[in-house]
Amino acid sequence: MAQFGGSATAEIEASRQRCYELAADVERYPEWHPVIESLEVLDRDSDGRATHARLVVDASVSTVTVEVDFSYEAIAAVECRRRSGDLKEMSTRFDFTELEPDRTRLDYSTGLDPGRMLSMMARGPVLEKVRHRLVDDAVGAFKDLAESG
Repeated sequence: MAQFGGSATAEIEASRQRCYELAADVERYPEWHPVIESLEVLDRDSDGRATHARLVVDASVSTVTVEVDFSYEAIAAVECRRRSGDLKEMSTRFDFTELEPDRTRLDYSTGLDPGRMLSMMARGPVLEKVRHRLVDDAVGAFKDLAESG
C-alpha cells in the first residue's frame, strides 16, 4: 500500500518561539496529539531534547508501537522519522514561519505506510478517519494548545 497522510497549514495566534517550543516538547505529545497514546524518551541530545523515543499509536484498527528519531532546526522546524516498529514508514514535520511577532504559520505534514497487515485491515472510511485524526485533528489540537497560553 502507498503511504497516506497529508498536510495542512494553520495560522496561529502565538509567537514562532512558542510554537517551536511546544513542538520540540515531544514528551507532551500524548496530551494533545489525537493518535499518540504514550511516548517514552529513549535518548536525548546534549541540550536535553529527545532524539529517540518509543511511541504507542492508536491506528484505529490496531494499536501500534514505533520507535522514532527527532531532529530540530532552531525555532524553524521539528521532524520525526520512524526508526523501527510496527509501521513500515512514518514521518511528521512541523515548519514554523513568523507572520508577525505573535502570529505564526504552521505547515504540518505527516505520512505513513502501515505495512501489509495493517493495510489489509484499514480500508476506505477507516483510512479517511485515520487521515483526519493524523492531520486535521492534530493541527487543530496543536493550534489550540499554542493559543491557550
